[in-house]
Amino acid sequence: MPLCRENHPLAFRLTRMSDDYYQILGVSRNASQDEISRAYRKKARQHHPDTNQGDARAKERFQKIQGAFDVLSDEDKRSLYDRYGQDFENMAGAGGAGFNGMDLEQILGGGAAGFNMQDIFRQFGAGPRAPAPRRGNHLQHELDIPFHMAVLGGEVQVSLPGKGDKLERIKVRIPAGIENGKKVRVGGKGQPASGGGAPGDLLIKVRVVDHPFFRRRGSDLELDLPLTISEAIQGASIDVPTPYGTITLKVPAGTSSGKRLRIKDHGIRMESSSGHLYAVVQIQLPPDADKVESEMLENLADYYRDSPRDGIRWQ
Repeated sequence: MPLCRENHPLAFRLTRMSDDYYQILGVSRNASQDEISRAYRKKARQHHPDTNQGDARAKERFQKIQGAFDVLSDEDKRSLYDRYGQDFENMAGAGGAGFNGMDLEQILGGGAAGFNMQDIFRQFGAGPRAPAPRRGNHLQHELDIPFHMAVLGGEVQVSLPGKGDKLERIKVRIPAGIENGKKVRVGGKGQPASGGGAPGDLLIKVRVVDHPFFRRRGSDLELDLPLTISEAIQGASIDVPTPYGTITLKVPAGTSSGKRLRIKDHGIRMESSSGHLYAVVQIQLPPDADKVESEMLENLADYYRDSPRDGIRWQ
C-alpha cells in the first residue's frame, strides 16, 4: 500500500512552507532591526483591513505580516527561524533533535513493517537528506556613540578578534534616529560554524552618550535657550544651532522663562515622519544683578499687574 503524501503524519516534516518571513516583509536576511521595523510599519499600513474594506484577503495578508514581524523583531526567535525555518518552534521545543528519539514504528503508528527509509523518501520524490548544517552563534558587542551620531546616523569602525592575535576591523552603519539600548545587526560577523554552516551575526548594543546641551524626548529634541531680560521683554532674533545647521529663531516680545519655542522638523528625522526641536527659554540675570539701581527695579516692578505666584496651591 503506497504511503499517502498529504495525510500521513510524516508529511509535515518533509513539506516546505511556501511563506518566507523575510519575503513577507520585503527585507533581506541581513536586515537590521531598524529596517525590519520600517518595513513592517509600511506593510501594515498598506494591508490593514481598515484601509482595505471589501478585500476579503486583506485580513489574511495583515496576519502574515504581523506574524513575520513578531518573529523577526525578536532576536532569539529570529535566530531559531534562521536556523530551522518555519518549524523553528517545534525544533526549539525538541532541542533541535528532529524526531527526538522516536523510531519509525512510533512515527507511522505501527505501520512500519515492510518499509525502509529509501522506499519512503522515494515515494516523496526525494532521496534522504543529510542534516542541514548548523549556523554559528551570534556575537554580542556594546558600543558608545556620540549623541549627534544617534540623531544623524553615521559609520564607525569596530575591532573584533580575528585569526591568531590579529584584530579584524569592520565598518558598521549606524542608522539615523537609533535609540539608546537598541541593537545593530551585522550579518555574517559572528562565530564561524562547523560543518559548512553560515557564520552567526554580530549584534551591537548601542549606548548613546549624553549631549551637554541637547536632550531627546522620543522623536523630539530639546535645548535650553538663555535670554537676557531685555530680549525676553522686547523680543529678539536669536541664532540657534540645530543638527541640520544654524537657524534664526524669532523670540516674541514678553516671552517668559520656561516657554517652549518650536522649531518645526528639526528633531529626529525618520523615513515616515520628523520630530521637532524645542528651545526652552531660560531668562538669565546679569552677572552683577545686585548692582542694578533700586529705582530701576522699582520701576520694573510697576509693570507686574499681579504677583507671578498667584494661583499656586497645595490643594
